[in-house]
Amino acid sequence: MKKYLLLALALSAGAFAAPKESPEQIVRKLYDAYQQPSVQENTAAFEDYASAELKALLAKDEQLAGDEIGCIDYDFVIQGQDYDAENIKRTLKIKTLDNNRVEAKFQNFDTPATVIYQFACTENQCQITDLLEENGETHKFKSLKESLSACLAEMEKNASSK
Repeated sequence: MKKYLLLALALSAGAFAAPKESPEQIVRKLYDAYQQPSVQENTAAFEDYASAELKALLAKDEQLAGDEIGCIDYDFVIQGQDYDAENIKRTLKIKTLDNNRVEAKFQNFDTPATVIYQFACTENQCQITDLLEENGETHKFKSLKESLSACLAEMEKNASSK
């Protein structure tokens, strides 16, 4: 009897567990905020889904910058400082490239942008581990994580030489 009770409890607990969001669902949530004239307080933020390593790099950028602008001087989700909600809403195309990558293509103020999100997923959650940004002129992609790491190393080097 105990076996059946434990089995029933285990099955019912699994039935009520919140399902994991897929990488594509996460990217869609990120862009939902930018399809409104102003970002709403209750919308998903990049940091909500960023890996610990990515969060640490973003925090380090903020810390080293102090009151100045650090390595990141734009919103990398929309590839700019400002955004045109209607333009993004009209042009946004999101597609899964494979299990760990999702592409977002859109225009912001009529400037085309492509961002590829890389994910690491466990049974419970998916986290963004990197973001690949397309260079508008060369159409080559660069890693946000690598660019940010290099910039932070340069900032630390410059700070220690003063």
